Amino acid sequence: MEFFGSNVEKRSEKGENVIIHVVFMRHGEKEYDPESPETGLTLAGEWDSRAFGQGRGRKSYIEPHASDAPRAMDTAKYATEQSPTKDKRGLVLEDDLAFHYDPEGDFLKKVMEIKRDVLGENPESLPDDEFGRRMFEANSKQADYYLSFGSQRPDPKTFSPVETASGIAVMVHKIIGNIKEVESGSEIDHINGTHDFNLAAFLKEIMIRKVGDQKIRGFDSVEEIGGSFNFTESFEVLIKTDEKGREETKLIFRGKEYDLDMGRLNELVEINNNLKTREDE
Repeated sequence: MEFFGSNVEKRSEKGENVIIHVVFMRHGEKEYDPESPETGLTLAGEWDSRAFGQGRGRKSYIEPHASDAPRAMDTAKYATEQSPTKDKRGLVLEDDLAFHYDPEGDFLKKVMEIKRDVLGENPESLPDDEFGRRMFEANSKQADYYLSFGSQRPDPKTFSPVETASGIAVMVHKIIGNIKEVESGSEIDHINGTHDFNLAAFLKEIMIRKVGDQKIRGFDSVEEIGGSFNFTESFEVLIKTDEKGREETKLIFRGKEYDLDMGRLNELVEINNNLKTREDE
């Protein structure tokens, strides 16, 4: 005897029809200091972080991660607090989201010099719109300077752009690897508070852009993708599975959808593994 339903394909309780929004965002606006990058959020930075969270749709749960910089932690925390999602997980600190640099090194001296040159002698006296314009220009020049080092370190203790990109690659790779363990039908927000150099470094290594009739990976200057990251700006790695658990991964950035170079992602994961092995020795 054939029982009713015995010929119906059985669905898994995990890994099917899952959507994970892996959002990597720059921290909110921070206090300006011409000598140091290590400042906290302004009041506007706090409000913008909260507004970012309010703009997220309701999900099964939201999970915040951040570097150990207070401005990044606060950004992820405020965004999560204001999310309409009811199930809010605790903040997880991730070394892979940090920007590793030497506070006494030549690299920091150079990037701070770039900022001072663009902002001028009395940036506090500039109208808000002009200050914002110059800050965006300075950030773009700093990003291009940093990215020009490629796989080389700007100084012995400052991670190379490739090493920095590898940290985000590891996080994306881990989530893809674990998606089969997520309850079927779930939609998740995975919010990651990090830094503009980290975001730009990852996109340069991973994003596939269509230029004319060709597809190319990355870019030569951040100007090609619209300039550096604004405060609380983000990109999203969207990971989805269908009813049979088949995966699809896309990059969403500034309103456009891009493919990712998954081969390069795997290479970056290996680079990160080797980096951590050297640090442990």
